[in-house]
Amino acid sequence: MTRRLAHRVWGVVWVGVLCIFATLPGASGCKKAKSSEGAGKAGALAGKQPGVPLKVTVVRPEPSSGGDVIVGTIVPNRQITVTPQASGRIQKVHARLGDYVKEKAPLVTLDPKDANLGMYRASASVGVARAALRVAQTGLTNAFSEYRRFKKLYENKTIPEATFSKVKTAWLMARAQVNLAKKQLQLANAGAAAAYKYRKDTVTRAPFAGVVTRVMLHKGDMVRAMPPSHVMVLADVTPVFVEATVGELQLHKLPGPGQRVKLVLPGLGDRVLRPKMGRILPALNPVTRAATLRIELPNEDRSLNIGLSVEIHLGTSSQRLLTLPQTAVKLSGKDAVVYRVGKGGLLERVSVRLGARLGTRVVIASGLSRTDSVVADVSAERLEVGRRVTPVLLH
Repeated sequence: MTRRLAHRVWGVVWVGVLCIFATLPGASGCKKAKSSEGAGKAGALAGKQPGVPLKVTVVRPEPSSGGDVIVGTIVPNRQITVTPQASGRIQKVHARLGDYVKEKAPLVTLDPKDANLGMYRASASVGVARAALRVAQTGLTNAFSEYRRFKKLYENKTIPEATFSKVKTAWLMARAQVNLAKKQLQLANAGAAAAYKYRKDTVTRAPFAGVVTRVMLHKGDMVRAMPPSHVMVLADVTPVFVEATVGELQLHKLPGPGQRVKLVLPGLGDRVLRPKMGRILPALNPVTRAATLRIELPNEDRSLNIGLSVEIHLGTSSQRLLTLPQTAVKLSGKDAVVYRVGKGGLLERVSVRLGARLGTRVVIASGLSRTDSVVADVSAERLEVGRRVTPVLLH
């Protein structure tokens, strides 16, 4: 009985000791330390960025006047395809792609061997024809002298009519020989002129000063006069013209004759030109109901390249709208998003509401402020939300 009571007492004592240790501050502190250590590791893993920072070009929304903008294209004053007038193998191409050539400057030279041979043969034919003409003229002179002498004898009844008829016939034949020799000389001269022209045509010259915009054939290639072979394209770029299609409802917004119009060239760093208003071609397209506008631009320094896009600003508005390049906006169905560089250089995906398009830019109606930095090209690789980037501001 006493032994059982002792066992029960020791059991109660051990339970009490365990409860005391469970309530000690050290035990809860260890538990909290372990919990804090786990939380710290999770936070470190959450803040770690994958890979190295990505270098991206960014832009900032710019204010716009909000007026109508029409996009045109720079076209040359005139343009031709160079086609040699002779046939043969190209011996030399004098102008390269992008070269500026003066009027009458050589562009292409063909191998002149065949042309030289033809010219020498034509020259020889002319010499033979001239010699034949001189012989015929000498024969005619002699025949005519005989004719006059025998005519007097016949009139004096000294010779019979048959003898006089033979002399007269010889004179007429000599005259015909001279006429024939003259015709042959004319043909020989025409052949010589053609041979000289053919020799001259082995060198093709520029009909006007311009820029070589395309080269199709090179040294050693064969060319033909018919059908003509295309060697290069030459464009007159002083001046150039801006050609644009203007809708019927926008015609009334165009400046009047002699007034200035604002042009912006995005490809030349948004260079602004203010030339005088050009001409509207009188006929509208019956399908699109649009007219063609042509504005002349002086181009003495040849800095305005053919094919550059030009924004034609037709009017202004008191409202100042934020715009971005169209390349900075990603369209996904009816939604439009941009990648904004947030705090710490981390990418954020921001939904925006778009307005009208102004040339190569688009109005941002809501979702951004003027101080935001946005990735300039959403087609860039590895654009991910939360990725750290190194922004390079595009001016």
